[in-house]
Amino acid sequence: MDFGDYVTAMDIEQIARPAKEWVYLPALIILLGVVLAQRRRMKRNSGSS
Repeated sequence: MDFGDYVTAMDIEQIARPAKEWVYLPALIILLGVVLAQRRRMKRNSGSS
């Protein structure tokens, strides 16, 4: 390229990425862990009252 040249087209390779829907799997696992921890906590606190 020289000064004054015009860029008319660019060829950009797309990087291999996993589908964006894969984000939901770890989110659901974390949500399930929180729900289970809260249920266990509720059972423990209801027995000691």
